[in-house]
Amino acid sequence: MESHQIRFPVSSTPAGAASARRQLTDGIRAWGADLGPELLDTAALVASELITNAVRHADDGPITALARLSREALRVEVTDTSPDIPQVGLPDAYEEGGRGLVLVAALADRHGFDPLPSGKRCWAEFKFNAPLPPLGANPPSQRSRLLPALRIPPVAAEVVAVRPSIPLVGSVTVDGSKNAALPLLAAATAMRRPVHLSNVPANTDVETMLILLQQAGWHAGRPLSDPHTVVILPSDKPQPDPEPEVAARIRASYYLVPALLGAYGRARLPWPGGCAIGERGMEQHFKVYERFGDRTTVDDRGYLVKAATSGDESVSIMLPFRSRGASIAALLRAVVAGRPLRLGGPNLSPEVVSVVDALEISGWECRVSETVLALQPPRSVSGDALAWRVPGDKIEAGTLACAVAVSGGNADILGVGRNDVAPLVTALRWLGVPAAAEDGTLSIQAQDTQPTGRPLRAIASLSPGGLDADFEPPLIALALTLPGTHLFADDINPGRHGNLLPQLMRLGAAIDELSPTQCRFTGPQQLTGTGVEATDIRTGSALLIAGLTARGVTTLGGLEQLRRGHADLPVKLHALGADICEVRP
Repeated sequence: MESHQIRFPVSSTPAGAASARRQLTDGIRAWGADLGPELLDTAALVASELITNAVRHADDGPITALARLSREALRVEVTDTSPDIPQVGLPDAYEEGGRGLVLVAALADRHGFDPLPSGKRCWAEFKFNAPLPPLGANPPSQRSRLLPALRIPPVAAEVVAVRPSIPLVGSVTVDGSKNAALPLLAAATAMRRPVHLSNVPANTDVETMLILLQQAGWHAGRPLSDPHTVVILPSDKPQPDPEPEVAARIRASYYLVPALLGAYGRARLPWPGGCAIGERGMEQHFKVYERFGDRTTVDDRGYLVKAATSGDESVSIMLPFRSRGASIAALLRAVVAGRPLRLGGPNLSPEVVSVVDALEISGWECRVSETVLALQPPRSVSGDALAWRVPGDKIEAGTLACAVAVSGGNADILGVGRNDVAPLVTALRWLGVPAAAEDGTLSIQAQDTQPTGRPLRAIASLSPGGLDADFEPPLIALALTLPGTHLFADDINPGRHGNLLPQLMRLGAAIDELSPTQCRFTGPQQLTGTGVEATDIRTGSALLIAGLTARGVTTLGGLEQLRRGHADLPVKLHALGADICEVRP
């Protein structure tokens, strides 16, 4: 492939910087190279920072932007007439600028500057993992390289087909937890200092959260050298309201309220979106903010929270139930306000504990018991960068474990904490599935084992050590294949059974719905493949498990729902030996 280049002048104004970024992006797209949206967005963000730096600090002389594409790399250059050399360093936590070059250093594979007789040239390079094909070539997508294709009539726009499998064997590593990554990203925005967050999954809910951070003025991006890490830099671009249509896509948009209050004094957001599994109440969140003196107003479109005047006295809150969302809201509001917190009846799920661990790394004193969670602010605030890590996805691990068990296989599922999956391990052992979790590995040894025939009573719980509600769907799919009369209840997500059970019944499952949140059935049952739909994340993952035992072919549509929580769950199952493939019309 021949080298391509675009060069153009930049107006020395903020509007000129924005126009130059668009012009550069459009020019790269016009070459028709298969760079992918992530690389293009990252290059545009880095170019914007280089251009903005030149506009802010260079003299009134000309500024020129350039992009050059070869088969090995994409290079961005900005030339100006100032001889001053840019310094890459971490500014004070409350400084309004100076963070752009930190982002350049984090996102580019190589970057630097070249002194010129009449100024300097700042540049950044993005290397490709493999040389680009000639322009016009159409390489297969990543998923089509990993999964075979089967041509049968689809039931939705995107579909996979699942057939009964041989026992699943091998090992696979889970992604970072979506349910932990989302509040940790929100916590990073509340820090007013750079945060490097590793093991961040690439599912669509997380990508939506990153878009919201950028819309609200924070710098956020994934370094090309480490796509599982996200770098978040404090806001220096006042943009208090993320786009409502984007915020409404996910439930976790409400985690941004404390950071928005700290940065702008107000937070205007739509009602939470996400999976349609029941009412997404915000009452406990609003009561948390009221305890800090904030004022809340609501309407049909969403809610507006206005920050109270600052104070330093301790805040005490008693939650009526162990709400994960309200617990995280209280923690982050205390961080933004810099005030001590005493939270009674906290949620102590791994997702909340991961935020507490991150706060301890940041200098906060945290004391945790089953009844009270107490925070004490640090004595001094540093501007140094923080390094946090997202824990492994316990729900993805549980889903894979149930898939291995239902196939009668042996496999190791890597990257998940022992305590995080302890309730699931207890349920599997009760059913007769040998399971153990040690040293970050969940091991399933289901080959040549006999079920106990004992009835499983799986009640979703918010209590410490209780069964997470998201474990229930894969356990239902597994229990359908095992002897016993099993009872399942999920009062936490009252709409979930209404999504999952009708789809299982399409496969032939006989399930007695005792109430909208409770069901009972007797196994084992033989299911028959047909077309089903992933109406929410956990329904989709449970239906993949059911398809592994159903006669014939099960086609699963609605993969956009599944990808909200799992970047590549079908690929992980295929890696273990599942007979699963893409469906193309």
